[in-house]
Amino acid sequence: MRSSFALSTLLCGTAAVLFMAACSSDEATPAPAGDGGPGGATATGGRAAGGGGAGGRAGGGAGGRAGGGAGGTSGSGGTSGAGGTAGAGGTDAGDAAAPDPVCGTKTQIECGEYIVKHIDVCGDCHSPQNPDGSFDMSKYLAGNAAFADLDPTDSTKGLVPTPNLTVLKQNGWTAQDIKNAFLNGQRPAARGGPIFPIMPYQNFHNMKPEHADAIAAYILSLQPIVNAIPTRQVLPLPFNTFSQALAPVDATKIPNTTLATTDANYEKAQLGKYLSAELGVCMECHTPRTGPTLALDSTKFFAGGEAFQIGGPFGVVTSENITPAANGIAGYVAADIVKVLSDGVNKAGQPICPPMPVGPRGAFGGLEAPHKEAIGVYLTSIAPNLNPGDGGRFPKCIPPGPPPGDGGSPDASGPDSSTPTPDSSTPTDAGNDG
Repeated sequence: MRSSFALSTLLCGTAAVLFMAACSSDEATPAPAGDGGPGGATATGGRAAGGGGAGGRAGGGAGGRAGGGAGGTSGSGGTSGAGGTAGAGGTDAGDAAAPDPVCGTKTQIECGEYIVKHIDVCGDCHSPQNPDGSFDMSKYLAGNAAFADLDPTDSTKGLVPTPNLTVLKQNGWTAQDIKNAFLNGQRPAARGGPIFPIMPYQNFHNMKPEHADAIAAYILSLQPIVNAIPTRQVLPLPFNTFSQALAPVDATKIPNTTLATTDANYEKAQLGKYLSAELGVCMECHTPRTGPTLALDSTKFFAGGEAFQIGGPFGVVTSENITPAANGIAGYVAADIVKVLSDGVNKAGQPICPPMPVGPRGAFGGLEAPHKEAIGVYLTSIAPNLNPGDGGRFPKCIPPGPPPGDGGSPDASGPDSSTPTPDSSTPTDAGNDG
């Protein structure tokens, strides 16, 4: 079954209200070690110079380094003073770097898994769907043969599948190849050419290196799943003019929180910005595209207006304005955004339309509580951006019936995506790796 998407639509990450912001790991700066005081000068004919100064003060970061004071200069006939005793080293709570606010104490692969599943929502694009719209978790991250159809009137062109990520390692991809794909939109040289910008590499380019490394490590840890993925068909205009990767998002144009740096919630907002616009996909789905390259319109970041044709009872769904504008989330507080992510309903209790992966069965439902809050603080504290082309305030939807089994949530009781089992019923071709 070929999924039909409007020509103006570039689906990436099916996520919608994402968010999260730049996180900084503050390293404690060691306090300066104290110098020993100079020894006392002796008087002519005195017995001895004064004692050396006391040892240095302990530093807050590294232990305090301090030698005793220099011995006193002996006077005529005087005995040189003894050097002071060095101060004890300071106890350090600050030698170790602060924990990563995104991954905490997770291992690198655990960090990558969390980002892939719940922040980047990779599974929503790179997993096949069941007839009821839920995801086939037995083929999680094994690609979607019919992800988007850019020309539903012609069966010979316009089909855009998503690649099988579980076979990248066995097909010779390295960590650097994987990072170059999702950060820069470039395939390995042997495969050539840019990646179609349905992949939100414009956003991901600005993520921190340690998170890019974690994603690559997790993908390389996956067990291969057999899932035949066809080659992308010839694309219709204007997509067939696409010949080079899009430029990355200019990070200086991403909306900043309006909170003062002294505000108690400022750091939460900064983390929310990172999660929503650089590490995550909220901004990508909630920003319209413009021009022949279909690049994100930087004047309308988070202002909604991107059309998603998802079929079934929903038809075309336009992404919402998630800035605090009158036709956006004006009146929402951070707790309301947490409710959207956790429960899949808006402030009035109405269900959120697909393809937003919210609620207990959605990928965003699995975000850790501090990250949901950070996204909420950020989105409710940026400047409003009134975009007449957005989809209005969270239109009321009739949610699809409950999916079978684990409901499509990567963290439900279904198969663990990190150790998938090949499906012997599928063709032996490992699938197109992109």
